[in-house]
Amino acid sequence: MKPLNNITVLECGTGLTAPYTSSLLGDLGANVIKIEGPEKDASRSWPPVKEGFSYYYAAINRNKRNITINLKIDKGKEVFYKLAERADIIIENFTPGTVNKLGIGYNDIKKINPKVIYCHISGFGWDSPYRNRAAFDYIMQGETGWMSFTGTSETPCRIGIPITDFITSIYTLSAILSALIYRDKYGEGMEIDMSMWDCQLTSFFALASIYWVENRVPERMGMKYIFGPVYQPYKARDGRWIILGIATTPHWRKFCEKYGLIDLLEKYPTIIDVQMRKDKYSEIEVKIGRVIAERNSDEWIKLLTEDGIPSGTINSVAEVLNHPQTLSREIIAKTIHKKLGEIKVIKSPFKTSKFNVEIKIPPSLPGEHTDEVMRELGYSEKQIEELKNIGAIGI
Repeated sequence: MKPLNNITVLECGTGLTAPYTSSLLGDLGANVIKIEGPEKDASRSWPPVKEGFSYYYAAINRNKRNITINLKIDKGKEVFYKLAERADIIIENFTPGTVNKLGIGYNDIKKINPKVIYCHISGFGWDSPYRNRAAFDYIMQGETGWMSFTGTSETPCRIGIPITDFITSIYTLSAILSALIYRDKYGEGMEIDMSMWDCQLTSFFALASIYWVENRVPERMGMKYIFGPVYQPYKARDGRWIILGIATTPHWRKFCEKYGLIDLLEKYPTIIDVQMRKDKYSEIEVKIGRVIAERNSDEWIKLLTEDGIPSGTINSVAEVLNHPQTLSREIIAKTIHKKLGEIKVIKSPFKTSKFNVEIKIPPSLPGEHTDEVMRELGYSEKQIEELKNIGAIGI
């Protein structure tokens, strides 16, 4: 048994945020039904693509069934209403107002299902003056300021993963689970308005404090950080980067005492002294760099781990996927895709003593479960065929 075994989720999603959120709910046991229109989810064409199937799509669309419905015609809407009557949660990430124009918005659905939890995900929010702007991760990394403080002093950089989508999905999962608890306590459904903009701003806690307290705009620092030269990467003798994570005075003292930096410790006896002397960062950085360059990366990780000093290396994607840590946590799963055979996907990181996350339903083809879902709604084979013939549902 999983915590959401009796919960039904309808996902009207495209791209990443809504599809990934519903997959997380599916990982927790929910009966997730993904609804695609004739135009299909945009991510089905996103690379890498093999034999006409997007592995990008596969990575974020597990543990859900798939039905194709044309929501622009009345008979298609009728099917949607039947699904919505049974749904606990509806998730959508179209441009704000689209579902209302289609006649499947929150106010439409709560008439037939007052306890429904209806979740909107958009770039700027439903009550925003920018609500009509489309939003992808790259755009939001720029708009929400992430690229202003990521990269070198000369060039802003995009974070190499769709980080704004993932953060929004995690917050949306939290909001939906909170809404389920609220409904269980008070017997009422609700409408949820999740904005990618809002979700990214929650990560500004340190940067906003710098702006408010020091009255300055944080700038791009490359691989450096506001904690100073004791909290950044240095090259080891073998050319690999060692990331020092010294953020406390005890760690600073131990590092200096053990590795011949007593002169620095005498000048800057506490971590605050180090962080406050921005005019001396270069001096401190040079001396630490010389020390790190004396040993290979493996030796440094062993020594610093034994010392209890936080440290790490910069691993490649291949190194991470084949890392003993990754293998030990069993977070990579294999599943059988209907068209491609065995594929690998990364599971949710939920680990509990009561249930395990499994890939029960592999990433689906468009409309793969249409007939199955329609039968569950009480449609006969003849009715299903008639609806297909008029384009209300797909194959």
